Amino acid sequence: MSLPTPRFSLVLLAAISAVLLVNPFGTARAIAGLTSGLSSSTGRQSAAFVVTSTGDQPDAVIDGQCATVSGECTLRAALQEANAQPGPDTVSFAIDSGVQTIVVGSPLPAITEGLLLDGWTQPGFVASPLIVLNGQGVAGSGLTVTGGQTMLRGLVVQNFTGNGILLSGAGGNVIEGCYVGTDVTGATGAGNGQSGILIDNSADNLIGGLTPVSRNLISGNLGLGNNGGIMISGNGASGNRIQGNYIGTDITGMNYLSNQGRGVAISGAPNNIVGGPEPGARNLISGNRATGVRILGNGAEGNVVEGNWVGTTATGGFGLGNDRGLQTRTSHNSFIRNRVIGNRNDGVALVSGATENLVEGNLIAYNGYGPHSDPVEAGFSGIYMLSGSENTFRSNRIFGNAILGIELFLDGVTPNDPGDLDDGPNRFQNYPVIASATRSGSSVDLVGNLNSQANATYTVEFFANPSCGITGFGQGRYPLGLYTLTTDGNGDAAFSINVGFGVPIGWFITATATDAAGNTSEFSACVTVQ
Repeated sequence: MSLPTPRFSLVLLAAISAVLLVNPFGTARAIAGLTSGLSSSTGRQSAAFVVTSTGDQPDAVIDGQCATVSGECTLRAALQEANAQPGPDTVSFAIDSGVQTIVVGSPLPAITEGLLLDGWTQPGFVASPLIVLNGQGVAGSGLTVTGGQTMLRGLVVQNFTGNGILLSGAGGNVIEGCYVGTDVTGATGAGNGQSGILIDNSADNLIGGLTPVSRNLISGNLGLGNNGGIMISGNGASGNRIQGNYIGTDITGMNYLSNQGRGVAISGAPNNIVGGPEPGARNLISGNRATGVRILGNGAEGNVVEGNWVGTTATGGFGLGNDRGLQTRTSHNSFIRNRVIGNRNDGVALVSGATENLVEGNLIAYNGYGPHSDPVEAGFSGIYMLSGSENTFRSNRIFGNAILGIELFLDGVTPNDPGDLDDGPNRFQNYPVIASATRSGSSVDLVGNLNSQANATYTVEFFANPSCGITGFGQGRYPLGLYTLTTDGNGDAAFSINVGFGVPIGWFITATATDAAGNTSEFSACVTVQ
């Protein structure tokens, strides 16, 4: 199985980030240098406007000067002037000092050209935003960006009936250091009516970043279904990165501040990254009333969900579960190195014919117990697969989940069948049968057999567990290695393998098998180390 490589074209944004890292709080000199570099690269002049009022009046005359009829520069007037200028512009803030709330009486103008809208410039800024955009139930989204190459930072966006922030059309935008759906403290919800951030057919956007100051808090939003925290929608929404954010918690990452829908939903959008391998890329996606990350819809392929903490606190502990952890309803996506702990239903779910997905290197533990007030939700699995095929599960640490570590279909343990001719999720791939596990010095000798289709090659993975599940079919707390077996004409592959790990006597060994097409089995029965 091969997975498409995500595409990225963020050269300009990388240059912006390099400038901002030098002075992450955005002094006037840093802003001037940034806009000068942008205008020289495009051959156009830039303009700078300073918001000095919490009012919401429009600009009196579009003439290059931000001024209402009363002579103030409001945010609305600044956006009108910036849209009218031919180059990428900046809007900064100098409204007295400290927290200032702009109550919006009607939808703000969409941002139609490159812009740096910089709440970090508000006097008194240290680390959390001071400029609040309060929609007070105004119809539509809070900030809409259609022109691309725009940076929004250091803003609180709350109480709009639509999305907090909408990125549509041209891409290459950055959102960092914003609170979307909360109050200015990041402790209380002030949710937007749909998603905190909607990326609609817009490519190569960066939400968050690799440093704490870039982190967005996207919580408390009220949209249901695929709305909620962040939604990436449409075939044109590719190459987006969601990194370093808190989604569904308060600003401490230790308490619920739930989005009512998904934490992150990717709908019909290909080749996006949620998280990533870099230090600081991890998102905390916890406390959401629906799934932490859900991928669905035609064309939603090549997405990578990597290195996130899903259902945990900011310290990695138990206690802030989503309804489900991770879910895909489509094909060719990857869940890699995530910590998926304590979600109310399954840790990872593959449904609606999901095919050729990869679940690798994750910690998937203590999922499926449901809220204490609703025992009906108890009893789900670490990995649950309802339909589809060629989904590969390898090198994961799976333990402590309510019933099964891996569940193919919703029927409990699926028994092996001679010759492995049955069909179902992951072709109901047979699991290995371990006859004995014997401690030998500092290693363990494993003897057993895999019966599957004839004259075929399989990858068998063994696991060590300090305890066995209530079904007698274990999970897989500590991976012990991957081994290749080839069946004979009768479909049998006997094995006698020495695993070079000193697994204690009294622990349990389990195994999975994966065929050449990528179909991974459920876990085998537990065998006690003697």
